[in-house]
This record gives sequence, structure tokens and C-alpha cells, in this order.
Amino acid sequence: MSMSNKKVPLQAFRVEGNGLLNALITRVVIIPDLNLSQTRLNDILSNPEKSGYLFTALWDTGATRSCIKPSIATKLGINKNIISFANVTGVNSKTQQKPIYKAGAFILPNKVIIPDFHFIESEIASTADILIGMDLILNGDFSISNYNGKTVFCFSMPPHEKRIDLVERGEKVNGRIKKGK
Repeated sequence: MSMSNKKVPLQAFRVEGNGLLNALITRVVIIPDLNLSQTRLNDILSNPEKSGYLFTALWDTGATRSCIKPSIATKLGINKNIISFANVTGVNSKTQQKPIYKAGAFILPNKVIIPDFHFIESEIASTADILIGMDLILNGDFSISNYNGKTVFCFSMPPHEKRIDLVERGEKVNGRIKKGK
């Protein structure tokens, strides 16, 4: 998947934990239909809980590619949309060849829509149905803050023109502290 930086509307979401989170989990919608009408998309987006396409996703910066559990791929019927195969090496260092499936659309919180998304089939060592990897994350801006014992996680697509720069922010704060402000 490759997203260009042409002028497209910025789409973003924020997840705030009640405390420090040890896993970043969001709800996502996967639409299996490759030729989905705008009317059907609007129906699904108006009530994703009722659509049957609502799942949990774990955001994993250690994963190169996004993955889907085999049972979810079968439930959605995207296991019939095999576009290729990939060698997958998990945390156990065991390499297996797994199918890559194509879904009609992948929808993140706040209706951030990614059309024609590819998932690798994989068992996921989590209660999550989907694992969101760097293939998606690198197409936007991703931030985690843990100020005051509360995790806030944000993601936006496409990336902002102004980068998130914590070094610059730290230098400004430290400069004010030194000056007694």
C-alpha cells in the first residue's frame, strides 16, 4: 500500500486511556466487498456495530505488515481474495508462507477510510482480530503520549506538513525553565 502526499483531506483520531495503556487497541471496520457502492458504505458507516464488520485491532510498530486472524478472514469471505503469498517470521523466529488477502476497505476510528487494503493471514497472540503494522502506520503520523499517567494515542493520514518534533519542544520548554518562565 502506498499513499501519496497529494492534497487530500486530513483524517485523524485520538484514543485516550483511563490510565497507562500497555497495548494500543482500537475498533475497526473491514468491508470485504471489492466493488462496494457508496450507498452500502454509508449504511455500514452509519451503524458499524450492526454491520457485522466491526473488529478489534492491535497497533504494533514491531510488525512490518498488517495481519488478520484466519477465522476473521473466513468470516468475512476475504480468504477467497488471495492476491499473493508472503514469508512471515513471527516472534518465535519460525518462518511460514502465508496468503495475502485483499479487502474492499479498511476503516479506522473516526471513519479514516483506506480502500483496497491487504492483510497477511496470521495467528495473532492477542484478543485482537487484526494487527495493524508499519505498512499502514508509515502512511501517516503516529504519536503516543503518557503525560500525567494517562496514555493518549493519535494517528492521522496523510502525514502533517509540520512534523511532530519532541526534541524541538523539549528545547523550548527547557529554555523557558532556564529563563525562569
